[in-house]
Amino acid sequence: MRSLLLVPLLTACAPGESADLTVSEVIPTVVTARWTTPEPTVGWVEYGPDRDYAMATPPTPEGTEHEVVLLGLWEDERFHLRTVSEDGDRGPHQTIRTGELPDHTPRFEASGDPSSWSGYQIVPVTGEIEAVAIVDPEGRTVWFYDPDTGLAVTRGIVDNQGGGLLISQLATEDRDDRPHTSVQRVPWDGQDVEEISLPMLDHDFVQLPDGTLAGLCLLEQDGYDAIGDVIVEVDHDGGLTQVWNGWEAFEPETVGVEFLEDEHWTHANAMDYLPDEDAWLVGFRHLNGLVKIDRPSGEILWGLSGEVNEFSFTDGSQQTERQHQFQQLPDGIVVFDNGWPDRGYSRVVEYALDTDAMVADQVEEWLHEDGVHCGIKGDVHRFDDGATQIVWSTTGEIQDLTPDGDLRWQLNVEWGTTIAYSERVEELYAP
Repeated sequence: MRSLLLVPLLTACAPGESADLTVSEVIPTVVTARWTTPEPTVGWVEYGPDRDYAMATPPTPEGTEHEVVLLGLWEDERFHLRTVSEDGDRGPHQTIRTGELPDHTPRFEASGDPSSWSGYQIVPVTGEIEAVAIVDPEGRTVWFYDPDTGLAVTRGIVDNQGGGLLISQLATEDRDDRPHTSVQRVPWDGQDVEEISLPMLDHDFVQLPDGTLAGLCLLEQDGYDAIGDVIVEVDHDGGLTQVWNGWEAFEPETVGVEFLEDEHWTHANAMDYLPDEDAWLVGFRHLNGLVKIDRPSGEILWGLSGEVNEFSFTDGSQQTERQHQFQQLPDGIVVFDNGWPDRGYSRVVEYALDTDAMVADQVEEWLHEDGVHCGIKGDVHRFDDGATQIVWSTTGEIQDLTPDGDLRWQLNVEWGTTIAYSERVEELYAP
């Protein structure tokens, strides 16, 4: 008799549905929840490390079969969750424990104020291991994927088409690898990875708002030993279109002459896409400068610093040397300026740019407190609140600086690991 009475009591306490829960075998910090409702509805999952359920998935499409992935979880932790329907029904309290990350996962340490930002830091690592980690403000790794292909990784981007991360698979020093480069579309659970072929991809790629991919690729030219740079776009069907050609834009007889006998002539190493202007920003390490390119026409709109420079620099302003990543600002630009080894240090520099008078004025620079020199990579980002993030690549260090230049948050990865082009996102769930 007592067992018969328990059924309606439990039903009254939990009118919603429980979910079948699965921890990914590939990425053990990702949980998939599936549940069925008796009537079509929109549903989602509330979850977190306690029963406050501070996190939530996006809603599912209306229907009776529902599936979501829980992101932002860290390893070997019990998480609490419940399903929710748009009519307010909530399922019973459930728990699940995440798995342990692979032994070769790089370990991060955060310091400073984790409350100074929210979201996630996408951290590609390169060198001993070629992989991508995603880290929260506390320094906990919430996602890690190792392509294990032998190709290099420099960037990871949350796919704006939804469902996962885009990861570069670049050419190594072996020329035989170059025709096989690609961008991997990795679902959050690590299953059913898609290879998007982008032959001769080198150093960097971006995703346009409509989902088109574009990458810096290598191109041989008759009569030259060195390889030049082009921009190639990949449409949704995998079709390739060359939209800019460095061999046509620059004169080999006058630009980068000393590197024409080298492996890589102009050495394009970083790119951004500017959607409001439909333009590219591309940096060239061997030319010690960067250019802005009109996407529809391929015309170079201006060049900054080095052999491509078209600006007059004000007194006291120092041009860049062997620079890497950058960000255009409303009235200027910030650049990670690696510097030649004999300069002895790398820096981030901000220029105010007057593109009518073609004047560049150095308004700020930041050096590492230890005066480090990063021979490769390096990244910088200006946040909306005026803070600046600097990725000191070869030191394995990311720093957030206040607008006044004070350190407010820092992330360090274990010694010997190089951080490539990093990005901060508010959400992992793309629209």
